[in-house]
Amino acid sequence: MPTANSNRINIVLTPAQIADLRTAFDTIDSIMSFAVGLSVKERTILPKINSSNKTFSEDALQGLESNAPIFPSYLKAADMGNDLTLYTQLDEFVQRSKKTTEVFSDTQMLAGSEAYTTALAVYRLAESAALAGVQGANTLYDHLKERFKGQGGSGDNGTNEGNTPTQQ
Repeated sequence: MPTANSNRINIVLTPAQIADLRTAFDTIDSIMSFAVGLSVKERTILPKINSSNKTFSEDALQGLESNAPIFPSYLKAADMGNDLTLYTQLDEFVQRSKKTTEVFSDTQMLAGSEAYTTALAVYRLAESAALAGVQGANTLYDHLKERFKGQGGSGDNGTNEGNTPTQQ
């Protein structure tokens, strides 16, 4: 459980790093310009390939190539071969992009959590300072407590009961 004292990540991206990331994504978007987006319904109803289906599909492709005259002309071995090849080629990148997305998301979540945990500590300490009569603390506390206005408790009764967030 993170606390205000645990700071697992303390870095910001440089403008050059941000530019490099944008360029890398732009490059991927450019290379993958043929990529398609599926609707939720399509994702649900499309038959999916897995390792056993892939082997089956490879066997069917070999059968189509070896016995082309017995199949309708709309079944094109070259098209099926391209689909299987692309599926195989993309497998590595799908896995890598999932890992990258997870790492980006986890890093963002941790950075946000650390910022919010520290913000809650600032809020609690500003509240304590205001109650102790520290000059200037009331202004900060009044500003920060707006975030929690209307979130439970019986309202502002001078004790701020119900409005102070629970320890995360």
